[in-house]
Amino acid sequence: MRSRSFPMMNMGMALLITIFVVLCLVTFAALSLVGARNDQRNSEKLAEATTAYYSATNRAYEIIDKIEATMEENTKSDVNWSAVGKKLPEGVTFTEKDRTAAFTIPVNERKTLEVKLELLAKKSGGKQVRIVELKEVAQQSWHGDDHLPVLRNAG
Repeated sequence: MRSRSFPMMNMGMALLITIFVVLCLVTFAALSLVGARNDQRNSEKLAEATTAYYSATNRAYEIIDKIEATMEENTKSDVNWSAVGKKLPEGVTFTEKDRTAAFTIPVNERKTLEVKLELLAKKSGGKQVRIVELKEVAQQSWHGDDHLPVLRNAG
């Protein structure tokens, strides 16, 4: 008589492997979902920040256009800098000594856009206003928390 040999992998082992594979797939699906939600949230924040920055930049260029129009009105012959300083838009500070104008535009509750302009007596390249500085500045200083409590004292 021949003895029967049983297969190495019986029905119970195949079921266990199938359950393990399904659990792995579910775990990877859940991790992918969490990662996709985080990516979407970060993308939305970045889109909001970019939109706010460009909106503030557009408002800054509108003010710069008004300043250029004021310069054109007051520089038909000789520049009267005190008259130019008085006719600049509201919120623009003018320094007659340096012939500079500066203003800030709020980007959001934490950042502003700082603009500094140099006003020129004669047209340089068709413009009488030169942008010296256009930068985004944080309203609050950043303090990073680099403390990592690895060991706690029991006593």
